Amino acid sequence: MMSIYLFRVRACVQNDQRLRNAISDVSNEINKYKKELESSNVVAKIDEVKQAECECCGLKEECTAGYINEVEDSFSGKWVCGLCSEAVKDKMKEVAPNGTATQEAVSSHRDFCQKYNRARLNPKLSLTSTMREIARRSSENRDSKHNLPMSKLGRSSSCGPRIDFKQYMQQNDYYLSHHIYLAYIYIYIYIVYTAY
Repeated sequence: MMSIYLFRVRACVQNDQRLRNAISDVSNEINKYKKELESSNVVAKIDEVKQAECECCGLKEECTAGYINEVEDSFSGKWVCGLCSEAVKDKMKEVAPNGTATQEAVSSHRDFCQKYNRARLNPKLSLTSTMREIARRSSENRDSKHNLPMSKLGRSSSCGPRIDFKQYMQQNDYYLSHHIYLAYIYIYIYIVYTAY
């Protein structure tokens, strides 16, 4: 019984010694490879991260120089963030696909972003300019409709005038709704300015 016990102890000691030798060999190999890598400078350099600012919205992102160059090549030398790049691509579909189309699309989207940012910074001024633009457009529409020849009122067989109510409302409905709309705009502007 004692011999079996000694045999097992001897086997465990031998296994323990083999395990230590294996660990030592692996550790020596790792150190050898580490020294080789350090001496040959094979360690890959990580690109430095630079901060790029979007030409349109002004968003700042940290990107590698390679990515910045790739984006600038795609958008006529201008760096554009991901969201703005999608808007510019949509705008480019509307314009002819040449070099100037990219520049036009970027400048158009930049103008849009600047208008939006201006409105965000000064909402009262933005509201006023928007109302002015709505009034200008509606007056242009009114003027263009006003230049059309007006149909004359129909007469009955007698000398008294006969008014066709449907025809009259079609001609004057636009003017009536336009005046009501402008009144709502003025009331809204008054409320906004008196609230502050």
